[in-house]
Amino acid sequence: MTKLAYSQTANSPTLRSIIIGLLLVILFCAVIPYNDFYIEGTFLAGNHFPIGAMFLFIFILFIINPLLNLLSNINNQFGHAWVLSEVELVTIWCMMIVSISVPIVGLARWLYPILIGFRYFSTPKTTGGHYSATISLNG
Repeated sequence: MTKLAYSQTANSPTLRSIIIGLLLVILFCAVIPYNDFYIEGTFLAGNHFPIGAMFLFIFILFIINPLLNLLSNINNQFGHAWVLSEVELVTIWCMMIVSISVPIVGLARWLYPILIGFRYFSTPKTTGGHYSATISLNG
C-alpha cells in the first residue's frame, strides 16, 4: 500500500519544482528584455533553439542535481530527497519554455511585422511598392 501511495505522489509536480520554475521564470522575464533590447546581445529565446532555457536546464541537470545528490549522500538520514526527480525536471523545463516563448521575443518580434508588413509594403511610397502587384489578392 505504501508503494502505491509513493508512486501516486512521485508522478505529480512538487511545490519545490514549481517554486524553482517560478524563480527561473522571473529570472527570464528580467534578463531577456535587458539582453535583447538594451545590450542587444545574442537572443536567449527568440530563435528556434532556446539557448537560455537549455543552458539553465543543463546547468541544473549536470551541476545542481549532482551536488544535491552529494549532499544527500553526506547527510544520509534524508535519503535522496534533495535530488530533483524526472517529474520535477520536466516541470521546471516546461515552465522555462513557456515563459520564454510567449513574451517579448517569442511573440512580439514576429507577430507585429507580419500584421503590418503587407499594408506597409503595398503602398507606392515605400521602397517595397513594386511588390503590390505580386501580393494582389484579386488575381
